Amino acid sequence: MEEETKRHNKIIEVLFELSKEFKGYKEVHADHIPNISKGEIIQICSKPNKSDAKIGITSCFNYRPDLWCEKKGNKIDIFEVWDSQSQEACVEDVLFSALAPNIDYLCIICFNEYEANIAKSLTKLILPHLLNKNENPLLDQNRVLVTFISEEILNDKDKLKKYLHDELKF
Repeated sequence: MEEETKRHNKIIEVLFELSKEFKGYKEVHADHIPNISKGEIIQICSKPNKSDAKIGITSCFNYRPDLWCEKKGNKIDIFEVWDSQSQEACVEDVLFSALAPNIDYLCIICFNEYEANIAKSLTKLILPHLLNKNENPLLDQNRVLVTFISEEILNDKDKLKKYLHDELKF
């Protein structure tokens, strides 16, 4: 488990560097990086129905992705690193990301091709059913980027940074 945490954090650190260098982001929030405070949460709230609104009931939950970036124009990109997570946790990442206000892209980084195929399958299964009031997807499948990192790339920080830069369109 400790090895998985190390490689997970290594990816987050490289994503953080790339995001800070990318001119399209005005703020970068990351979890799991030493000497940086916990990543800011994304609060997701549903609008109460009329009867709930009368008594002040709202439904909110907090979501803290591995890394998320605010773009100019109030859009956000969310990055999740999947390593040895349960399928339930993976479904939660897809669901919460799609529900996040102003999501533009969801980027999922896996550690093998099998996990990447699961990520692609889960997003194709879940996202078409999450629609806004106009019956449009909350997050279009074309706005989901999935990639996997080989051990060879993972062990060389420069290769890793270049690979993520190219794959995730920084």
